Amino acid sequence: MALSRGQILVNPEIVSGTASVGAEIILFDGGTSTITIKSPNSLSGDYTLILPGDDGTPNQVLQTDGSGTLTWTDLTATPAGSDTQVQYNNAGSLGASANFAWDNTNSRLDITGDLQLKGAGELRFADGDSSNYISFASPATVGTNYDVILPDAIPTSTGTVLVVDSIVSGVATLIWDFPSLGTTQSPGGDADGSVQYNISGTFTGETAFKYNQTTNTLSVDNISAGSVAVDNITIDGNSITSTDTNGNIDLDANGTGVIRILDGASISFLDDDNTNFVNLTAPSSVTSNYTITLPAAGGSAGEILQFDASQNASFVSNARTINFIIDGFNNVITVGSKGYAIIEGDYQIESWKIIGDQSGSIGVQINQDTYANFPAGLSSIITPSVTTAQKNAATITPVSVSSGDVLEFVVNSVTSFEKVTIALKLTPV
Repeated sequence: MALSRGQILVNPEIVSGTASVGAEIILFDGGTSTITIKSPNSLSGDYTLILPGDDGTPNQVLQTDGSGTLTWTDLTATPAGSDTQVQYNNAGSLGASANFAWDNTNSRLDITGDLQLKGAGELRFADGDSSNYISFASPATVGTNYDVILPDAIPTSTGTVLVVDSIVSGVATLIWDFPSLGTTQSPGGDADGSVQYNISGTFTGETAFKYNQTTNTLSVDNISAGSVAVDNITIDGNSITSTDTNGNIDLDANGTGVIRILDGASISFLDDDNTNFVNLTAPSSVTSNYTITLPAAGGSAGEILQFDASQNASFVSNARTINFIIDGFNNVITVGSKGYAIIEGDYQIESWKIIGDQSGSIGVQINQDTYANFPAGLSSIITPSVTTAQKNAATITPVSVSSGDVLEFVVNSVTSFEKVTIALKLTPV
């Protein structure tokens, strides 16, 4: 049945569907859009819905009384359990436990039973602004279940630690106590001053390792250790061997510790297989005491150690300079070979500079040959030049020269210059 706009339904007005499709009421807006209200395609029986007498308040829902009468009602859930108990979802309904309650007065959660953190979870204690925290966590794998019971009071003395007082059926009870230092045992060894050490849980002393309380010194026949921290070490025919991975023997005397090598003995630095070594040995007679202070940082490649009057060492450049002068003797320099320089030592030429007596131009070719082969093998290696200026300089790709090599300086072109100096910077290799 179709209804026209403005038609009033007369009670009862029946809107029928088909055999398998429920009836529909289609509501049009002012244009062509619609809202459709439709009955189910199949009903188990007849029923009537009676709408409320008003439009309710915001957020209310329609609720039936089971007999078809609808009313507007607020949607609320009824809490489970007693006051303060924390709620949880229990199969779609609210559940609660007396062991899990919120203390609103003290703003805390009270747990009467066990709190279990699963999956190696952490118990975290955050600071005031929650930016950092301290956490307690179990190992990734726990071999067996166990309980730890904390002390029932705060410690009464400083210096106490948590000590396991008893272990019963997997439950460890902790108390505050001072750590045991084994003071109930008698010292080992026969001689006074013999230093004690642990052997199978008891004290044992060794006269070869002895402390003198009067002189505050420790005498040791032989030392085999990873790290020895002492004020002074005196070597008098015995040996000090380090079994430390890094081979350290450390002096701990606030910067005044000394290793003393007596009677011309040496300090040896061995190679990896201990077959060869480098020795540091003092002269057989030293006229006066002196101390060499090493630099605070490592040097650069090619630098050498230089000492001041107080024997303070520093790394300085080991560069050398060859200055070659080409002189026209008050006349413009002519082209051609102008002479030779002989190298003593192995170096690399890293840069060159040219200065002249006035503004001008010059092109110089520097040739190299071995002393044995000179002059048959002279060949060009560097070509310094100046163009319409009084000086020029350049850093070049390093050129190697060996001890005994001969350098030849050849002028290929020149204008104006009557005298020039060519400087070559060499660093050792």
